[in-house]
Formats: sequence, structure tokens, C-alpha cells
Amino acid sequence: MLVLNIKMVLMNLNELKDRAFRVINFERDSIFKLSRYINEHPETAFKETEAVKTLTSFFKDYGFNITTSVGGLETAFIADFGKITSEKKYPVAILAEYDALESVGHGCGHNLIAAAAAAASLGVAAAIEEAGSGCFRMIGCPAEEVLTEDAGKTRLIKAGVFETVESCLIFHPWTKTGVALKDLGCSIFEVVFKGQPAHASADPWNGRNALDAAVCFYNSISMMRQQMRPGVKMHCIIKEGGELLNIIPSRTVVEIMLRSTELEDLNNLTGRLRASAEASAAAAGCQAEFKQISAVKPINFNQPLFKLAAENMKLIGEELSTLPVWEASSDVGDVSHEVPAISLLYKTHETGVTWHSKDVAAAAHEDPANVAMLNASKVLAATAIDLIFGKELS
Repeated sequence: MLVLNIKMVLMNLNELKDRAFRVINFERDSIFKLSRYINEHPETAFKETEAVKTLTSFFKDYGFNITTSVGGLETAFIADFGKITSEKKYPVAILAEYDALESVGHGCGHNLIAAAAAAASLGVAAAIEEAGSGCFRMIGCPAEEVLTEDAGKTRLIKAGVFETVESCLIFHPWTKTGVALKDLGCSIFEVVFKGQPAHASADPWNGRNALDAAVCFYNSISMMRQQMRPGVKMHCIIKEGGELLNIIPSRTVVEIMLRSTELEDLNNLTGRLRASAEASAAAAGCQAEFKQISAVKPINFNQPLFKLAAENMKLIGEELSTLPVWEASSDVGDVSHEVPAISLLYKTHETGVTWHSKDVAAAAHEDPANVAMLNASKVLAATAIDLIFGKELS
């Protein structure tokens, strides 16, 4: 009898997934239209009002319950389907991103992420209707592409939004298909050096050169690279270096980004950066103001979720493998430290394309990328159906 019950569960799950796939295929044109509209109307972080208007209208048309301005963010929203009791959490949330890059448009393909979340959500909703039970949540997340302030998901975590769900799924367009075992967490810092202005020719001895402090700091952290672990990356710019050539600079600004697959590296190097900034300022007779302006954690790889996604990838006739490292940073990493999460990378673009470019944005509008996006949405939908109706993460 136990074997029979297991077979019935598997059969029912497969029937629900088949139902989801049929709905996704049926809605192909509307999903492509949604993807292309967002692509044609790019909006940068925290300004995605048209994308949110379009997405929430789409979900309302299909019977979802919409909540806007979630977590205090005007361009964050939630689309719920099914019934949930007050004491339970949603078993899974599918995440959408929809912000674009300044001057580039959707050079990271976020229009595809939003459309995949919409397509997968329609499929899951159809499965819930077919089963007569179940619930799930779609979370619209703004502002993934930010550097100088907390990203959208990081803010939603602080607002408690992810406390309402037990797991999260998201797709990201890329040049290959897989799930990264690791990606790059990052910490971004600003150092302001303050000195004393003076005329560079008439009385330079009265000045304290903040540019000297900035250059000393730049050189010191460049030398620090020799002692960093393999895989740690450090980027640095002198954002402000002075105003007039004949005036000793009294204020300079340096920005630094640290990236690593290991949170420990980011924490340890922060102290060294601070000490280097203070020493550089002292050497130039200046003062240093050191502050962290944003950070995201490296992804916390979830093996059970990967196995579920890999099983469901077979349903679309493909294999899902792990990728050693995704050389990128994302606030999905923060989410993965709150709840089990997976970011499915799916090949939408040709190998060799320069990411964060107009070429990526242009390709994200075309059929090949959108067909690939639809395939990825089926994997998300099938994995969500597993989490809602049959399989628990261990």
C-alpha cells in the first residue's frame, strides 16, 4: 500500500506540473509581450514604476491578490495565490527583478527575470486550482543593480518580508545553464580624506594634501592584493581628487569594492582597509572618514533545492549541473542566508557577449532569449509545485 501511495503522489505531482507547463505554453504570447514591454521601458533602481504597474496589472488579470509598496519600498510588491492560514508561511516564493542599468537599459536581462517569474507564477496558480489547495507568493524585488546603498532584497529582508516564506526561487539569464556552487559576496566602502587647502605655489606649506592621502591609500591597498586569497577581488576608484590645479586638495573621496566567495574574507579585509585608510591619512597629515555603504553576502548553496531543480530540468529535456563560481554579486545571496534559495542560471545569450551591455539588452528582447526564459520558468514552476504539494527540504 505504501508503494501505491508513493506512486500516486508522484503521478499527481507530474499531472500538476504538466498542467503548469500547458498553461505556460498557452500564455507564451502574453509572457513575451510582458518581457518585451519591460525591455522597451527600462527604469533604474527604485524608479521601476512602469514595470511595477505593468506586472501588477498582469497578475490582477489572472486572479492574484496584490500588495504594493511592500517593506516601505514603493516599487516592491507581492502577488499571492491560494489560501494561507494565519499561522503558516508560504512554502515557496518566486522572485522577480525588473530594474535596468543607467545608459544601458536591460543589460542584465532583468526583463527576462520578471517575465519568467510571471510565467512560472501562472503555471503554479494553475496547479493550485487543479489541486484545489495550496498557496504561494511572488515577490517583486526592485533595485538589484545598486552599489552605493542597500539593494532591494536586502531592504526587504530588514522589513521582514522573507519571514513569510519557507524557500525562494529565481532565474537569472546568462551565457550558460547551471546553478553556481558559489558567487561573489561584496562589500562597498567610501573613504573621505580631509586636509587643509592652500595655494599650491604661494604657500603650499600651509596645506595638507588630501590627494596625497588618497594616493597613498590606493597604493597601499594595491600592495595588499599580494596577500589576498585566490578569488578575492578588489576594485577601487578615486571618485573626487580635488577641484583646482593651483589649490592643494582639501577633500578627496575613494570608493572600494571587495568581492569574495567567502564571507570571512570580506569581514577580515574590512579591518585592514580601515587601518590602511587611517595610516594613509596620518602620513599626509589628514583625517579619514571610513564607512561601509552597502554589502551583499555570497550565495548559500542549497543542495536539496538543487536536486529538485535538477529533477525538474529533465522534464524539459535538459540536464542541470553545478557551476563552480558565478563571477557576479547579487542580493539573492542575502536571501539565501535567510531561507533556502536557488538562483537558476539559464543560457539566454551567446557565450562571449559582454554582460551589462547594450548587446545583452538587445538580445533580451529577441525570440531566442525569450524562448529560453520560458523554459527556465517551467523549471521554477515545477520546483515550486514540488515544494507546495509533495517534497520538503531537509
